[in-house]
Amino acid sequence: MRNLTIKRNKSFVASLGKITFYIEDPNSDELVINGTPCRTLCMLKNGESKTFEIEDCALKVFATPFKNKKYTEKNYFDYFKIPEGSDDWYLSGGCQFNPGAGNPFLFDNVTDEEILAHRKTKGKKSILVSIVAVILGLATGFGISYLFSDTPDPKDFTTDDFTITLTDEYKEADPTEWEDKFAYVFESDYAYVTFIRDDFSLMAGLENYTIEQYVDMVAWGNDQSTWELKTQNGMDYYDYKEKIDGEEYMYLVTFHKDKDCFWLVQYMTYEENYKEMKPDFIKHSKSLTFHE
Repeated sequence: MRNLTIKRNKSFVASLGKITFYIEDPNSDELVINGTPCRTLCMLKNGESKTFEIEDCALKVFATPFKNKKYTEKNYFDYFKIPEGSDDWYLSGGCQFNPGAGNPFLFDNVTDEEILAHRKTKGKKSILVSIVAVILGLATGFGISYLFSDTPDPKDFTTDDFTITLTDEYKEADPTEWEDKFAYVFESDYAYVTFIRDDFSLMAGLENYTIEQYVDMVAWGNDQSTWELKTQNGMDYYDYKEKIDGEEYMYLVTFHKDKDCFWLVQYMTYEENYKEMKPDFIKHSKSLTFHE
């Protein structure tokens, strides 16, 4: 026996859903994927990892966001071939933005030509789905497209400290998953809203700071001397770009003074989404009210 560790990389894409992993098992009648009998190995949340004991024989590991046979039959899965041997294995991967293919999970470091060919086939199908969707949209205008529209509804989130209106695409996440950096975290498939709390007790005289003085202190402490204060719809904010694991992210940052602390609130998404989502971020921020 040997150990297999699977890590699901943290990503905005499909962050709310779990990925199911299956492992080849000739004695299982649970599910057949791509002609291979399999049993469930685990389900992983965004950023989660787990370790298992596996046999020394050659095995395939499959990943899919769907626990439904009809989707695995339609190639909505990715897989990795673990060769025969006694060495431990570490597999990682993450969900990729591709709505036509269900925002699939793809394993890292795949060089096997058979698996790469499978990915290309899946990609062609998702492109075809996208083309058909565009044609339908152009042909039917506001008629049928309206029936299939999925505009998110506003949703209030109330904590012990504040109420904020986001949308029903968000859920409140466990802030401890971010190493206690945040007091609150709200996440959707494509954005995060994080709250950092600086209590007045952290520094003598902090309660006497204005928001402007607090902002200057934060900017200096984070080497953000290039931050440029901007105003839109009567709200002051900063925005900046950051590269994390090769991906470019944009932040809209607001600052608030409460009765016993300052709040630094960050609205975060991929750089390519920022222009479209920025008006929503500003709307969310203007809805924020702190409890007396």
